[in-house]
Amino acid sequence: MNLIDYAKTDRQREVLKSWEEHNRNSVKASGDLGISSSTVREIINTIKSRAAAAGFSENWDATRHVPPGEHVIGRSIYTEDDEGNKAWLKTKRSILQAEREQALKAFVEEIKTTLVPAVKKPKTK
Repeated sequence: MNLIDYAKTDRQREVLKSWEEHNRNSVKASGDLGISSSTVREIINTIKSRAAAAGFSENWDATRHVPPGEHVIGRSIYTEDDEGNKAWLKTKRSILQAEREQALKAFVEEIKTTLVPAVKKPKTK
């Protein structure tokens, strides 16, 4: 698996490709695409969130440990607080909730890129 597998729209794939071609530099990718660097970061974060909700991260791919038809529903982290108390932190996020959030973000991004013309910054001398 790769992050590109979690990009749902052509625009997301285009932004991810440019971001990776520019060594994961949002500013350079934004200049290449004619959008703001914050928009690039938002799209990349959307893709990463979708991947994480499915059990994939760039550091560790939990999807290979999950049988077909099943989904990762959370993760546990063994940590220590400032006083030295050790504890397991367990997180859970419903896949449906994550997919809804990602779908809304993707919808808004598509509207921004298709209906609102890109405003380019004037060149300064």
